[in-house]
Parts: sequence; C-alpha cells; structure tokens
Amino acid sequence: MRRLVFSDLRHSWRIWLGALLLITLTQLIAAWMGAIAAHGISNQDDPTTADLAEGLTAAAGTCGFILVLAIISSIRSVTSLVVYQRRRLVALWQLAGMTDRQVSGIVTLQLVAVGLAASVLGGLLAAASIGGVIDYIAENGLSSPEMTRSALPAGLLWGLGAGMLTVVISARLLNREIRSVQALDALRAVGVRDQRMTVGRWIVAALTLAAAGALVALIVQAKRPSESFGFLVFVMLLLLASVSAAGPIVVIPVMRAWTSLVSPARSASWMLARRTMITSTSRAVSSVVPVAIAFILVVGLSSATETVAAALGAEVVFSIFAVVVLIGLPLLVSLAAAAVMVFMTGQQREREIALSALAGATPTQQFLQAIFEAVIVVVTGALIGLVCVFATLAALQPSIISVTGGPIIRLAWVPMACILAFVLTTNLIAVLIPTFASQRRNSARILVA
Repeated sequence: MRRLVFSDLRHSWRIWLGALLLITLTQLIAAWMGAIAAHGISNQDDPTTADLAEGLTAAAGTCGFILVLAIISSIRSVTSLVVYQRRRLVALWQLAGMTDRQVSGIVTLQLVAVGLAASVLGGLLAAASIGGVIDYIAENGLSSPEMTRSALPAGLLWGLGAGMLTVVISARLLNREIRSVQALDALRAVGVRDQRMTVGRWIVAALTLAAAGALVALIVQAKRPSESFGFLVFVMLLLLASVSAAGPIVVIPVMRAWTSLVSPARSASWMLARRTMITSTSRAVSSVVPVAIAFILVVGLSSATETVAAALGAEVVFSIFAVVVLIGLPLLVSLAAAAVMVFMTGQQREREIALSALAGATPTQQFLQAIFEAVIVVVTGALIGLVCVFATLAALQPSIISVTGGPIIRLAWVPMACILAFVLTTNLIAVLIPTFASQRRNSARILVA
C-alpha cells in the first residue's frame, strides 16, 4: 500500500501540490500563533511585563480563534476537492476489489504525508521568521525587549501540532465522501455529482446561525454603537462559519439566480461557463466560499468601522497592525485557498478544454469560457459576502438611530475594490494558464491520459 500511496502522489502531483502549498501556509501561520501565545503566557509571571503579556495572550487568542475558523474551512474545502477530483480513480480502485476502508486508508495516508511535508516546510519558515514577527509585535506595543523569548521554540512546535491535528481530522472526515463513491463513477465525467448537505453540515450551520442571532439580539439592544462593536466581529465570524457549512445550499442557488439574468443567447461561451459551474457543484462551492469569506473579513470589518466612526463623528482609526492582527492572516489563508482551489482543478480544466476543442470550439471561445467561469466565481462569492456584511450593518442601526436620529451605512468601497481585483486576478491566472497549456497539446492525448 505504501508504494501505491507514493506512486499515486507522483502521478497526481498537480492536485496534491495545491494542497501542499495551502497546508504549508496554514502551518506557518499556526506556528506563529503558537509561538506568540507561548511568548505571552511565559511572561505573565514577571510583574514588569505581566500587563503586556496578558494583552498579547488575549490578542493571540482572538486572532487564533479567527484563524481556526479560516483554516478549518480552507483545509476542509481542499480535502473535499481532492476526493471530488479523484472520484473516477477511487471508483476504479473499487472495481479492482478495494474496500472503502482500504481506499480511505490510502487517501488518508496521502493527505497525512502531504501534511507532514508541509509541517516541515512551514516549521522551517516559521523558525526563520519568528524573531522578526516578535520584533514587529514589540514595535506596535504588544511586547517589549525585556520579555523573555525562551518559550518560542515550544510554541512553534505546539502550533505545528495543532495545525497537523486539523489536517488529520480533515482526513478522517473524508470517509463519508469516499463511501459515497460508486463504481458507476468510473464511467462518469468529473462534476456530475451534486455536493449535498450532510448531517454535520446542517448541525454546524444551525448552531452558528443561532449563535449569530443571539449576538445580534444583544447588538440591537445596545444604546451606543461603540458598545456593540466588539460583538460585530464575532457575528461576522459566525456568519463565516455558517456560509462555509451551508455552501451546498447557498452557493449554487445564488449562482444560478444571478447568472440567469444574462441571456444564454448572447454568448455560447457564457452558456457553457454557467452550465459547467452549476453542474460542477463541488468545484463551485470550494472556489466560491473562500471568496465570500474574504469579503466578510475585510469588507465587513472595514464597513463596520467606518459606519461606527461616522455615527460617532470620529475619524476612522484602523492601524495597519490592527488589520494584520484581526484579519490579515485569516484573509491570507482564505485568498490562498481561493487561488489553490482553482489551481487544483487545472488538470480537469485541461480535459474540458480538450473535449470542447474536439467538439469544434475555437481558442477564442475557450478563453472566453475560462474568463466567464472566473467572473462567475468572484461575483457569486462577492454577493454572498455582501449579504452577510449588510446583515451585520443592519444590526447596528438601532443603536445608531438612538444616537443620531437616523440610519447610517458606510460601505468600504476601497477595500472591496482591492479584494475584487485580487481574487479576480488570481482566478483568471489559475484558469487561463491551463487553458493555454491545453491548447498547445494534442486534445486526444489529454483525454486518454
């Protein structure tokens, strides 16, 4: 089995390379957060640095909570996409006589092997950079040169261990998806299976929505918007978790609704792009959810800050350090996940382009289809994210009206434009490169590979 595990990893390098890149990033950030938390905890016994240490530990806890949600969502999407991309191979293994337990063992070992390699890479990068990270924190007032750094190595190892635990749990959660593969999938094209809501997804979605509703009830009762601003961050995080869990019943309906506004008669490439994304539900959900999370994190927090500042007549004070601590690292994970998801589907995209070429599609039509698919992913994610942002801002209005006498909403247009430009650029690069590569190869050879 070990030989099969590693030979298949070499054969499917493009799928696993995307997972390696994302898990390396998450392990790097997890190691940083573990070291920062250990740095704060280890200095709480010193009276001269106790206050700074407690503040650093609290900041690490808040940022760590946000990161946990972003990392779990991203790795869960990657692992789900791995199985989705390999359904045909899994079905062939079943036809060869393998049991679901054996197939699950192979995929789990592959993911753990990738996770261990990523942990080594992430750990080396973290060890080389943690000194600069602590210096940056000290420059912004959450640490000081007098604080001992003896706990940093242990914190790095703790963070890497916690990150690896997330990978192992994600691997074990694949068992349900692997059991859903049928031998008939060996004859089907990738993308025909609809990703459905599981019991676990329903429970997580219901619990996070209920918790968000409870916090919104507290926000509505506040007399001043500044009193409830802290709750807004947690409402956004809960909405983030809910969107991730309810992706199968949220993403496709939103995508189908807004894309139907454009007539298929206007462009054959648009029609093919829309049908491909709606049909390939696992790919659509995995690609759209990170974009929606990025909007919730950046546009939501920035808009809430500007709205509260406008209501209180104060200038927006939102330092670069606050951005990095609260949303910078989770945003980096989400944006990396969005790019990696599209990259991991490159091999499938090459087969789709080769098939369309044999059907008579021109290179221009193929490029337009790729561009339209990227646009559909970004716009769908933006729409879902904006709904969550406006829901959060709406909860602020009762307290704002009690202070100013009228509603105030400030949407952060600059951060929104930056996020749109970034995710659209990364998605375009990820879909256009495989399209260009497929056009330069023999279509028949791609299809039989």
